[in-house]
Amino acid sequence: WMGYGKETGGTVLELGYHYGAVTPHGDGFSHLTIVTPNLPAAVQILRKRGESIEASSSYAASILDPDGFKVTLVDADHYNAEMA
Repeated sequence: WMGYGKETGGTVLELGYHYGAVTPHGDGFSHLTIVTPNLPAAVQILRKRGESIEASSSYAASILDPDGFKVTLVDADHYNAEMA
C-alpha cells in the first residue's frame, strides 16, 4: 500500500502482485480503481465525452482506457461503508 493518511480521507494506491494470475495483458498491471464522490455525475461526464461504460451498477462503473486496461469508478459512500 502507498497512501497519505487514512483511506477514507486521503489518496491511496495499492500495488499488488497476484502470483499465478493471468490478465488479458499478461502478468502485469490489470486495472485501476478510483473512488469518486458522485458516481452518477462521473458516469454522465464520461458518456458526454464519448466514453463507453463497460459495466455499471449503483456503486461502481468500469471503462477501458486507450490501452485496453480497465478503470473502475467506485462511489465514495459505498467504498467508505465497505472500509468501515
